[in-house]
Amino acid sequence: MMSIELQQNSREAVFAFVNALRYFCIAVSWGGYESLAIPIHVTDPATGKKTWLVRLSVGLESIEDLKADVYRAMNEAGV
Repeated sequence: MMSIELQQNSREAVFAFVNALRYFCIAVSWGGYESLAIPIHVTDPATGKKTWLVRLSVGLESIEDLKADVYRAMNEAGV
């Protein structure tokens, strides 16, 4: 599990990226082996700064396929 912050940090950009993913299902957790993605809006407790992140849970799919999916989704979403 990991979270990423896109350079274009807006709700629209994060949702466009997540919606462009093909190998990652949009979900919190199913307890299975699938790769999952979900947009999250968080507040830094130290600074109070709000930011959008994409939380990725990597499943059993090929890492090369997943990396290609992330890069393709970034290009498609323009982020």
